Amino acid sequence: MEIIIYLLAGFLGVFIHSCLRANSLIKDATNANITFTYKDYLSKDFLGIAISIAMVFLWLLVFPEVATVRPNVLIFTRLSFAAIGFLGSYIVQIIFSRAKAYIRNIVDQKTNVADSVNRVNALDVAEPEIVGGRPGDER
Repeated sequence: MEIIIYLLAGFLGVFIHSCLRANSLIKDATNANITFTYKDYLSKDFLGIAISIAMVFLWLLVFPEVATVRPNVLIFTRLSFAAIGFLGSYIVQIIFSRAKAYIRNIVDQKTNVADSVNRVNALDVAEPEIVGGRPGDER
């Protein structure tokens, strides 16, 4: 029964981080006028979320060895599982996140299009003619 509680704590850590990350990405996408949903996030970052869940299982396997070396960790067993879930998810999703790259690529494309339009408009405008030259120049 304790193992289920430990796993639940770890999965809850993954879930909390994933919700926070999805909310952040959706805000970024909204600010950039991009349609982006929770479903988009789950489909693009599925690998990172799956690896985060696997990290909780890995911690379940290695925790007894850590507890043997450092018995004081037994006091914080549930907390350690929640932390591994949350922090593991944070690290893995930074490394494997495809959703953030997707949003940044769209913003870059929009910026490049806007810059091209601005460059074309700047070339169409004639530069003002300087009358009189620099001080000290004699004609």
